[in-house]
Amino acid sequence: MSSAAASSYDVVVAGYPLCEVSLQELAEDVRRRGPCRTAALVVLASPESVPEASAWVGRGVNKVLSITDPVEVLQVVLARLLAVAARSSGRQAVRVDVEACLDEHWHQWRTEDVSTTGMLIRTGEEIAAGRRFPFRLHLRAGDQPIEGEAKVVRLTRVGSRPVAAVGCRFCSFETDGRQRLSTFLISSSSTSD
Repeated sequence: MSSAAASSYDVVVAGYPLCEVSLQELAEDVRRRGPCRTAALVVLASPESVPEASAWVGRGVNKVLSITDPVEVLQVVLARLLAVAARSSGRQAVRVDVEACLDEHWHQWRTEDVSTTGMLIRTGEEIAAGRRFPFRLHLRAGDQPIEGEAKVVRLTRVGSRPVAAVGCRFCSFETDGRQRLSTFLISSSSTSD
């Protein structure tokens, strides 16, 4: 893994069971190393190892598939994971306030990272993958918030604690929201370099 961890990947696919390391060690190694720490980890397990490997979903592993699954299943999983906005590891994560409307109630959270295609929100609670919701991003105090709709594409746990954050993809923006976000991210990137 050491040579792979020196490169940057969006997705790492590993067979299981592994010969020389445990799945825990692999997940920790991928998450600990700089360029790969945001990569999705997909495990292709032998049929009898699927339950054991599945225990690591949300704890460093994004998805577990059986090696007997059709190749089309792997293709769909990889396409969905690659559709999530890649985070730039070369600069500080952009943190902004976000409001999300779930079950007719507005929740206030903070993003861990934002890109033009999605965001990672620290929620402390679970929101089902696939759930769509309206959002408001507050980029600067006094500015009109950016409004739109997002979809939860992944959950992130920290150790054995409950869900710490959700990865969301932007589905739509109101008016000029996408352009305003893009302009904000460009200016944030240039001031953090």
